[in-house]
Amino acid sequence: MQKVNIGENNRVTIVCPRCGKSKNIDTTPYLTARKTAQITLRLKCSACDCGHISCQDCLEYNCTNGNVFAIQLERRKFYRKKVLLTGTLFDIEDRKHPIKILDLSRTGLQMSIHAVKNITPGQKLKASFILDDAKESKVYKEFIVKKAADKIITGEFIDTQSFDHSDKMIGFYLMKPSDGSTTQAG
Repeated sequence: MQKVNIGENNRVTIVCPRCGKSKNIDTTPYLTARKTAQITLRLKCSACDCGHISCQDCLEYNCTNGNVFAIQLERRKFYRKKVLLTGTLFDIEDRKHPIKILDLSRTGLQMSIHAVKNITPGQKLKASFILDDAKESKVYKEFIVKKAADKIITGEFIDTQSFDHSDKMIGFYLMKPSDGSTTQAG
């Protein structure tokens, strides 16, 4: 299934996997659901030579000519990469806790910690971790806790526009190709 990031004005451009024809659609009707929206699209394309009178007929007869495909609408504004990095969380009293970074984006992260104690949404915390890039770059970021439950903490970085060393390292890291099994949009 193709993942597509929602752009400005809730519009996305969909490209047919068979012929390359593109279509710009408004996703507003699909955004009322709280979970990720999945929609099935039909592009009338040059690859469809099935003989059916309409796209609706193709749907009813389960036409397999390949121009019906599903997409997943991703609401995240920035690319999110699944990772498994080791690091340290500094709580509000500056105590250190070992963590595993589970995913990373330009604007935030998700981590697992042995126990989520006295960590609540809205708190300002710090995390330090080492990227698994060639330089083993060290990242140090302050973040606001968005969620904290079941040993999982999700945080939004406080400053993403500083372009300091950590921001640059995260940016380069997110551009690095992966094996495909550890990435998702967002």
